[in-house]
Amino acid sequence: MPMPRYTSALRPTFSSRTFSAIGPLRSDRPPVSQHPEINESPVEEKYPEVERNVPASSHVPWYLQEEPPVTETRPVTEGHIPEIPENSPEMLPVLLEYTYKDLGLDSLKLYDLRDLDVPAALGANVIMIIGTARSVKHLNVSADRLCRWLRNKYKLTPYADGLLGRNELKIKLRRKAKRARAASAAGAYIDEKDDGITTGWICVNAGVVDKNVPKAELSDIGFEGFGQVDTGTSVVVQIFTEEKRADVDLEGLWEKSLERAEKKRLHDVQNSSLAASQSPAIGDSPFGPGGQKRRLHSARQDVSPNTEFSGPSLSDALAATSAAQKAPGKDLSTETLLKLLVGLPHEGARSELGTGPEDKSSTLFLQLLYASLPPSMAKTEIAHLHLNLFSIAVSRQHPAYSKEALFNLFSGFLNDGYDLTDELAFEILAALLTPRVENVQSPAPFLPESDMELALQVLDRLSLRGVPILNYRLFNMLYQVVDIPTLPPSKQLPDESVSRSKSQNLTRLSKIVAAAEVPFDAPEARKLMVTLFRCEDYDGFWRLWRQFPLKGAQRTREDYTQLFQLHADLGEERRARDCLSTWVPMMAREQSPIVLQGPLVNSLMHCLLVADPDIYNRAEGASPSYFSEIWTRCQNALAQEAAHDDV
Repeated sequence: MPMPRYTSALRPTFSSRTFSAIGPLRSDRPPVSQHPEINESPVEEKYPEVERNVPASSHVPWYLQEEPPVTETRPVTEGHIPEIPENSPEMLPVLLEYTYKDLGLDSLKLYDLRDLDVPAALGANVIMIIGTARSVKHLNVSADRLCRWLRNKYKLTPYADGLLGRNELKIKLRRKAKRARAASAAGAYIDEKDDGITTGWICVNAGVVDKNVPKAELSDIGFEGFGQVDTGTSVVVQIFTEEKRADVDLEGLWEKSLERAEKKRLHDVQNSSLAASQSPAIGDSPFGPGGQKRRLHSARQDVSPNTEFSGPSLSDALAATSAAQKAPGKDLSTETLLKLLVGLPHEGARSELGTGPEDKSSTLFLQLLYASLPPSMAKTEIAHLHLNLFSIAVSRQHPAYSKEALFNLFSGFLNDGYDLTDELAFEILAALLTPRVENVQSPAPFLPESDMELALQVLDRLSLRGVPILNYRLFNMLYQVVDIPTLPPSKQLPDESVSRSKSQNLTRLSKIVAAAEVPFDAPEARKLMVTLFRCEDYDGFWRLWRQFPLKGAQRTREDYTQLFQLHADLGEERRARDCLSTWVPMMAREQSPIVLQGPLVNSLMHCLLVADPDIYNRAEGASPSYFSEIWTRCQNALAQEAAHDDV
């Protein structure tokens, strides 16, 4: 087999000095082959121009030869770069491309958080980018290069939280080694999973990136004070290792926040359109301000937004739709009809419900209701409609709809495996706790123990299904029925026994509310406070009143108005004095100080009259007292409001 032939340019030479005048032997020379195309070396095949370009007199060793540069570009496709949101800064596409191509971050995601209330440390109008680094070293190098790039190219001042400087890293490594030596000398082992060095997460906050956006005055955006604020967009880049990203799950957090914000936006749009189509004559729906959570699908149209309802009966309400439709009540949806029924007085609702559950055509409401149902309605929606209609009828005290039948319908609904919304579940509970009336001549309400037992069974079934039954809404229902007697007026015990039983029930219920760990809900807490005060559970009222600042909720002017009015209606001088002495000074110490104006002035003056019936004469006689000083402030506030109205 012929030996490979080497050129003089590629053969290494150690010295150009001649040690002997004898020429090289023939055996030292490489053999000449008859087939040069077979004996060409791979180097000559790849770089055939080497022998032509290099002079024979110059010899370049193989380890000093320059190879052609190899440029590997990372392909960029639509799947690698997230979609750019509208009205984004001009540098955002460049930043995303640099983050993917130059820094080499994978699984890039972009979240537009400009409509959300993000933590103050991130700034306002935030656009967040999340990427994954391949290792801890790649994480630190990428964050450092990103900060330098932002400083050099865009003259920004980014801040990398979690990125250690060189000196700080040396100190931490030295301390870690010292702890390891001490542990080794003591025969112990230290497992430091989170040593502060390999955090696996670096947050690069670039700050406001669109500097061309003009600054806005604080007064123009609804804040008190002087100065200007940046209204531009802030960009935050979150860099994780793969394990840390899966552990933190930052995407899940912001996706849920965006989903809740979108639901709230759609809910507000629905409420605004619904408010335009209803009149104040229709009462508040028991399904909440936005209607029931589970909608009944129907091919019928909803009420026109320009339609206004008036009148105590369903026919009067439907007559208002004749201006927008060819016939009153035609093409009304099932949900709209149920809301019309809820808004009627109890007598009108009972008459529109007909003779009983089997009646489907005796009244105008029943005719329109069953005509509005689509022909291919699912069994789940039919069962949901029957349960909804039954709870409305029981709460309106229809004689043909019993609480026992409602409970049986509720049990069958759950046994069939249908999904019950929390809103409808509490409506069923409220219907079972509706007081009964013995007869028309004796309208005094009473609530039998059998009804309470049915309500408790409903709570047991709901708790088994994972429904959070302990909340302020439930406690409000229980407090409203705790003082209702369990026997009809003809069989009631003496007043002393009734008051003793009421006191015992209030004590037990107050202990349950105090011991229960209930999620704080400010609107329901305000309703419960009024019920607690009227049920004479003053300790529970003050306990809930003091929870507002502890739970991050502010006490408003309406809360103080309600506070003073409740004490004024109670009529007890001692409690009114204690309330005024403690909470009038606290009005100025609230996070948002309470200004003395509007209905608050009238409620405060009524409470002052209860605390000191002779306060008017004291104020006129300039008798110095704390209450007379408050009275004078109230009079000055009324005079200012009257002068403002005249102007």
